[in-house]
Amino acid sequence: MKSHFPQALLVSGLSVMGLTTLGLVACGGGGGGDEPASSDNSVAAVGQITGFGSVIVNGIRFETTGTSFEVDDVAGSQSDLDIGMVVTVYGSKSDDGTSGHADRIVYDDELEGPIENVMTSYNGNPDLTLITILQIDVVVSRTKTDFDDDYPGFDFDSMKVGDSVEVSGYFDGNGKLFATHIEKESDYDDLDPDKTHIEIKGIVDSLDTQAKTFKLGMVTVRYDDTTDMSELQEYGKTLENGLFVEVEGRMTDTPDTVFASEIEVEDDFDEEGEAEIEGIVSGFTDISSNFTINGMTVNAANAKFEPSELAATLSDGMMVEAEGTFVDGVLQAYELELEDDDFDEDDS
Repeated sequence: MKSHFPQALLVSGLSVMGLTTLGLVACGGGGGGDEPASSDNSVAAVGQITGFGSVIVNGIRFETTGTSFEVDDVAGSQSDLDIGMVVTVYGSKSDDGTSGHADRIVYDDELEGPIENVMTSYNGNPDLTLITILQIDVVVSRTKTDFDDDYPGFDFDSMKVGDSVEVSGYFDGNGKLFATHIEKESDYDDLDPDKTHIEIKGIVDSLDTQAKTFKLGMVTVRYDDTTDMSELQEYGKTLENGLFVEVEGRMTDTPDTVFASEIEVEDDFDEEGEAEIEGIVSGFTDISSNFTINGMTVNAANAKFEPSELAATLSDGMMVEAEGTFVDGVLQAYELELEDDDFDEDDS
């Protein structure tokens, strides 16, 4: 199966809080969809930063005069951002969609922790490396992943077991993370693991309120009365199975077990208005059935396909761009376009 590297997700006219919880589904035939007119220039753009001189996301050059910045849940500045970081930009855009103004820019990494395994020449490709962090597979590209230069000597060829890193990127439908940006934070200390900070997101499973443990994927999370769950209370949530959360904390001396200093809820948002979404297809069975892109649900029954043969060749792992309008939480796509193979696991 091919997996392609998604570069952007653009949502126009939306109230966006935590786009990672959304889904995209496509049904449909190959008919032509008509793009509806819109007078609303508000925009919430989610994608990797591709340039500065302002901030460029999804091909839109956002001016940042008066912009507020939130970086890893605290106030920051534009200087905290880097190429490849996946950010959410709240603001407005021009009628031609090439420029705009950012009222607020938010960055939050997808994963942070020590590298547990390194597999070079992944799938026979010398320009791809597969690393494992907290039991999550991360695909790193020599040419498509940006390496932060704040840690001298850390690059594609020097990654090693024990490097504690922060990763930004996109997940596919199998839970594999494709890294757009990696930053080394420290070296993991086997003798003092609780010095290593971790961040991990996932769906709560196997919650044991007596033992005060739960699972996120293959990782066991421990918590106690000192764990900060105030954000859950703010949103009227309680810790329960099925809740999508972000855990911040530290490693422990027990393998695949972390201690949570804070548990935050990953927020839903109101799916309304125009949207343009680019990402990896997953859960595809046939063109008349729903599938997902970056966890969002799409219906393409009335979409125009570009190229037209995409209606017959669409499959898991393809990177596509869907344009449409949200109706009752589903993106009704009027166009579905195949994107370039930016990150192909099978190339060698």
